[in-house]
Amino acid sequence: MKKVTVLILSILFMIFASSCSIIPTTKTYFLKESFNKIAINIDDGDINIFLSDTNENKITCAEQGQIFTDVKVVDGTLVIEKIDKRNFFDRLIPSLYCADIFLTQELVESLDIEYYSCDVTIHPGFTFNDVILAGSTGELELKSNVINTLNVEMSTGDIKISDCNPKEINLKATSGDIDVKSVNTETLNVETSTGDVKIIDCIANQTTVKSRTGDIEVKTISNSNLEVQTSSGKIGVANANSLENVSVKATTGNVTFTNVKDCNKLGITTTTGNIKIVNTTVEKNFNANSTTGNVYLEAFDAENIYVTTTTGSVEGTLLSSKFFVVKSDMGKETVPASRDGGDCIINTTTGDITMTIKGE
Repeated sequence: MKKVTVLILSILFMIFASSCSIIPTTKTYFLKESFNKIAINIDDGDINIFLSDTNENKITCAEQGQIFTDVKVVDGTLVIEKIDKRNFFDRLIPSLYCADIFLTQELVESLDIEYYSCDVTIHPGFTFNDVILAGSTGELELKSNVINTLNVEMSTGDIKISDCNPKEINLKATSGDIDVKSVNTETLNVETSTGDVKIIDCIANQTTVKSRTGDIEVKTISNSNLEVQTSSGKIGVANANSLENVSVKATTGNVTFTNVKDCNKLGITTTTGNIKIVNTTVEKNFNANSTTGNVYLEAFDAENIYVTTTTGSVEGTLLSSKFFVVKSDMGKETVPASRDGGDCIINTTTGDITMTIKGE
């Protein structure tokens, strides 16, 4: 048995050594025909799309041994296919295949790409009218600007969008992560199943983020109506300002708000997840509802505060006086004396209620 194992390992080593000894060669394919869509049929490898600085449309491929590229335009679609004629054992060794696509701005006013199981990066320099991107298991990264609409849909691949200012952004992934950074848009829609979502340094009139089990992190977002939903994932919002109406719903995931200023209205609903709000101000109403989760407010204020839990406790330090109306059927109630100010109405069944005013 040991001899067989040694023999198999020896064969695999020879295959690996043979494959690695083949040095990739660069081949260039010039694009003479026009097209309005790109189909990339590559099972693995890196695809880079650059703005051409030579006024030529071309593809340069790093081909290796019995791996080469078939490039053609079919019915207005540029088809890029990797042809792999290696035997079964050679295919066990990953190839070093990659392709760089150089396109002029005049040729691709809009971009429509469909690809399979490879990593695609669209580098800075382009300004597209519209972009449609659809992929399977590879990673997609867009670093160029879009004017009107950006639509991206992935299966298990990751999506990364940055420095992009279209009117509308729609991003969807099944189990892939989604990262959005430094965008300015009217509408931002993000949806994933088990992947995590990060939205950083963005301006949007309407932001909607939905996830089932993935975590959601929103940092430095402004001028937005914000709607966030998740089932078992965590939700974190930090360093946001000038938000309008904010709605957050989570089942078992915890919800945390930190350093959120000038928020018009804030509503948070959880089942078993805890709610923690720190150094945050709401101009009008704050509503928090949780079944078994606790609610914790630190250096927090709102014109009116409404909190309801079943078994969860409520604890907080407010920045201004309130008219307190609190009730706990089985827990302890410790609140300051009511004064002029907005309402602070807290109801719980078995949880404790402990509230203070900062400085008192």
